[in-house]
Amino acid sequence: MIRSDTYVEFDTLTQKVSKGVQLISEKTWVVELEDIEKESGRLLNQRFESEISSTKSVFTSEDILYSKLRPYLKKYLLPHSNGICTSELWVLRPDKKIPREYLFYLIQSPFFTRLTGVSSGSKMPRANWNYVKQSDVPLHSDENERLKIGTIFNQIDLKINLLTKKKEALETYKKGLMQKMFSQELRFKREDGTDYPDWEESEIRQIFNEVRNKVGDSVVETFSITAGKGFVSQAKKFGRDISGNQNPNYVRLKPNQYSYNKGNSKTFKYGCVYRNMLEKEIAVP
Repeated sequence: MIRSDTYVEFDTLTQKVSKGVQLISEKTWVVELEDIEKESGRLLNQRFESEISSTKSVFTSEDILYSKLRPYLKKYLLPHSNGICTSELWVLRPDKKIPREYLFYLIQSPFFTRLTGVSSGSKMPRANWNYVKQSDVPLHSDENERLKIGTIFNQIDLKINLLTKKKEALETYKKGLMQKMFSQELRFKREDGTDYPDWEESEIRQIFNEVRNKVGDSVVETFSITAGKGFVSQAKKFGRDISGNQNPNYVRLKPNQYSYNKGNSKTFKYGCVYRNMLEKEIAVP
């Protein structure tokens, strides 16, 4: 819970900028919802376009972007330069007395998430600005304390981004190593320096069997298979269990069993496979 010495209405800290644009004359940074990683504020992709097909909102490097669509996904961004964005993002311009970083981390708090949770629409819920702007939010009255709060969280995010880049580099190295290992371009040797025997081809059914234990009427937490992330709880990914455990075609997956998603995607042309590393039985499509 956020503790402060005073509470103020949210629109006293920031204004929602609604300036729109339909035409651009040169290549411009355009931010779409899919460019922002949920729950981290990390920019996944930076695109520049010279033509746009819908009305966009204008933002500057002094603003904050916050997704009003499906706010439970927690998509927000601290832009580093001027650009335009989808109208599904609020463009918030902080009051001059409020450090931009302070407001940025305030909107990430569970406190603010509850405010945006008061939304309209069921299938495509959107945060209600009229409700949010009149809601009381915590404000530390000392300007130096606000600055320190924004600074410390910014330093933590910088560290997270650095570790994320290291993780991505290691994952790329792993993929390259696996390619060389399983193509036999790279081979191990015995301790005495001699080669191991040549590999043998084997039918898949000699290595593993397909198991299809249907969920049926039992209650098992449902997970989706997501490229690059493995098993992700549907309740966490979509804000609800989209199968509702009422889909009899979902399969029970025990710990250490594998699930193969045969659907094609840009990331995995021939599908993806993951092992259930969770210490529990789950339900998967």
